[in-house]
Amino acid sequence: MATKKRKRTGAPKPKSHRADSKISAVTAYTDRAMVTRRAHLALDVGEGTIVVGGLPPTLDEYSFRVAALGPAKVRILGVKIGRELNGRPSAAQAEKFRGALERAEDEQRVLEDKRTILTERLQAVKALSEAAVPDLAKSIARRRMDLPEAEGVVSFFYDDLTKSNAQLVKLDKALREKAREVEKLRFDYEKHMSPKPREGKNVAVVYECAMGGEFDLALSYVMPGAAWEPTYDLHFDEAENETEIFYRAAVYQSTGEDWDGVKLKLSTARPQAGAAPPELEPKFVDFYEPYAPAPAPLRAAAPAQLAKSMTADLREEGEAEFKTAFQDIDEHAYPPEIAEAEVENAGPAVTYAVPGLPSIPADGEPHLVGVSSHRFGGELSYVVVPEHAEVAYFSAKAVNGTELAFLAGVANIFRGGEYVGRARLELTVPGAEFEYFLGADDRLEVKYDSQRITDEAVGLTGANRKITVKAETELENRTGATAKVVLKQRLPVPLNKDIKVKVTEAKPKPAEKGNDGLYEWLLTLKNGEKKTVTFNYDVEYSKDRDLEGI
Repeated sequence: MATKKRKRTGAPKPKSHRADSKISAVTAYTDRAMVTRRAHLALDVGEGTIVVGGLPPTLDEYSFRVAALGPAKVRILGVKIGRELNGRPSAAQAEKFRGALERAEDEQRVLEDKRTILTERLQAVKALSEAAVPDLAKSIARRRMDLPEAEGVVSFFYDDLTKSNAQLVKLDKALREKAREVEKLRFDYEKHMSPKPREGKNVAVVYECAMGGEFDLALSYVMPGAAWEPTYDLHFDEAENETEIFYRAAVYQSTGEDWDGVKLKLSTARPQAGAAPPELEPKFVDFYEPYAPAPAPLRAAAPAQLAKSMTADLREEGEAEFKTAFQDIDEHAYPPEIAEAEVENAGPAVTYAVPGLPSIPADGEPHLVGVSSHRFGGELSYVVVPEHAEVAYFSAKAVNGTELAFLAGVANIFRGGEYVGRARLELTVPGAEFEYFLGADDRLEVKYDSQRITDEAVGLTGANRKITVKAETELENRTGATAKVVLKQRLPVPLNKDIKVKVTEAKPKPAEKGNDGLYEWLLTLKNGEKKTVTFNYDVEYSKDRDLEGI
């Protein structure tokens, strides 16, 4: 009688899944970025392994975090990161970069030809002008040409040379920019033409599923090659006497993977600074001893030990910054009328959640995203430094009335819709005042006159020399309104006790006198009013010494 085979019992064989992932969220820091990927799966009860490939080779393995989200009850048992070779670049991608490279090279050759023609023309005009000068002198002497005609010829050469030089500067700038573009495109093309498979990393996640269903596997890791920096537009509304500041962020990244339609956050935290203050080691002082070479070490440090020491700091500083990476990973709904970033948390570090789902390609170029905008009341004044320029510079001051700190960055300045120039906005904490300049205003006239008188025989024995400086600044207000003016002058500061510096007249009395020799006058001029500031001083020193700095 045949016996029936018994079915083998025991634990089911662990399952293995290969999952595709997509970048869903990025938190950019000032020197790196935390990238979050998601992979959607449906799991049955039991144990298994999920393998996610296509990860960049430069990710920081010590920063890797994994989370399971969704109705399925999943417990992560282990994570292993490995190396893999991805597929070769596609021909379509290589063809795309080849076409872009050829177009850029054609544009570069056109610019080079223009520069060659302009350089040859410039040399010809120079040679012609040098040859014409002696003939002009002879023509004037023989009365074949009068002075106005000669001046016209000279002006023609001068204007032509000035214009050609300006065009040459613009062409050189365009050529530098085009050369950088060509170099980048050539690098991308050669990279996509490489027949070798591209190196990458993958992660194997061992799990235990107690209740089956769908869930999302979220992977988070830190990438170098990414950064963001603040940039500002400052608009001064003269009619309302207000300052409006538009806070934007320039995001750069060359991590090797594009951020397409991601939830982007910008953090002011500085992971590179670490979570703890630096240790202060004891400092010792001793007499100098001649250098004696140390004996050679018996053996070098093991590579694993060296790598461990290099990454220890990163593990410590990263733990505090990234432990809450998945607390707010679900989708957010941003009201369509809001074009500003939402401030998610305040304190020592601030995180801005950029509205929408922006895309930041891995091209290393700046991509602007909006952060916030604010309006402040302003205080207007003029700043005059007559020793350097007979110009009144329009100044606006405002107080940061928000709860956010404005990080240091470049600001574009606008006055009444007109672009004035660029300036640097320094770090401005909440409640602090910041000042920016709106360019010169010719309606406040400045006239400066300075005289220098030297007396070669002063002192009891006549062995000293005295230099008297008399400076007079005249201001006239034609702005149509009352103007507040800050006028700045300086007094030489002696670095030797044998040099005597004395103010002989300062009228009206200055509002501030610094130990560094800087004097300030705070003046108020009604429309049409004139005021004069006099600042005279003497510098006395020995005649047998030479003086510098005056």
